[in-house]
Amino acid sequence: ARLGDRLFLFETKRNRDAFLKNPARFATAPRPPTYIPPRLLLFGAALAVPAMHAGAEPSVGATVAYDLGVVEVTPEASVEWMLKKTASQDCLAIKRALARGEVLSDEHVAAAVAARVAAADCASRGYLLHGVPDSEALSHALVDEIGVPHLAFEARVGAEEILSRAAAQAEAANARGELSDGMRALAVEALAAAEPGAAAAAAALRDVMPPGSVVPVDFGGSKWRAYD
Repeated sequence: ARLGDRLFLFETKRNRDAFLKNPARFATAPRPPTYIPPRLLLFGAALAVPAMHAGAEPSVGATVAYDLGVVEVTPEASVEWMLKKTASQDCLAIKRALARGEVLSDEHVAAAVAARVAAADCASRGYLLHGVPDSEALSHALVDEIGVPHLAFEARVGAEEILSRAAAQAEAANARGELSDGMRALAVEALAAAEPGAAAAAAALRDVMPPGSVVPVDFGGSKWRAYD
């Protein structure tokens, strides 16, 4: 719709109808910013497997954040940041949970991430949330707290790739005289355990994000292939 020399675009017909009903209300609103800080996610079963930690996972996340000029955010760092920087009710609840030795709930994690991404650096530059969601429940909690992300990259890897990487790490450990029996079995178990939650998280994100906004990324082979 046009009003004077300005063109107004609407995501839904409902929004357009609201504008036509009272255009003066919207016409006096400030112009939108020329730069919209990106809200990005990097999640998936591949990130939960220890055998991946010496390969693509940390390097790709850090590289993507650096090249895009956004802040890399993890749930662990978000909790630490919240405990140091805030004194909110959510912060106190997290402190009590940690003092009792409890695993933090999805709501606690989402609240910590929300506090972190609301900080000045993330608000101005944008962020890459790295490592979550890992379940449907956490997907919903994050969307409720921080809104719908612009893009979500789902890290995928096959069992053969996991076995290959775990075998290489086991061989290196044996060369150092360290015990590494069972490393490959643990890697496959970790992948199998993480895949259902990651699939459910991806499905929950697809329900609220525009088509094509959840992008699968193959973490097999070279880390640079995943980055590309």
